[in-house]
Amino acid sequence: MLTAYLRMSGFIYSVQKDADYAQNIICILLYYITKLKALELMKLDKRLGVIGIVVENRQVVPQVNQIISEHAEMIIGRMGLPHREREVSVISLIVDGTTDQVGSLTGKLGNIPYVTVKSALTKV
Repeated sequence: MLTAYLRMSGFIYSVQKDADYAQNIICILLYYITKLKALELMKLDKRLGVIGIVVENRQVVPQVNQIISEHAEMIIGRMGLPHREREVSVISLIVDGTTDQVGSLTGKLGNIPYVTVKSALTKV
């Protein structure tokens, strides 16, 4: 039975030891299979998207940059442009992250006074 289970799990391994040894092997394999499945699910949960940020007061720019830097691992690209006629700055971010990561970033930015944040995500 152990050999059949291991073959189903993608492993070909034969154990002719005592029952405790076989049980330990099964527990270890189940642990690693569960970890691999969790990693696969995390990859599937990632979203590609765009975040638009409008900063109406230049004094809060250091706070905005600090929060963006804290989430750098999910940012693929960034473009920031000043709109001098309206006296605002516009920042666009291309992100690849989970909905929790994107929500954390947009939530923190949205709590800063004079900052407006909008996001659009895909399932890709």
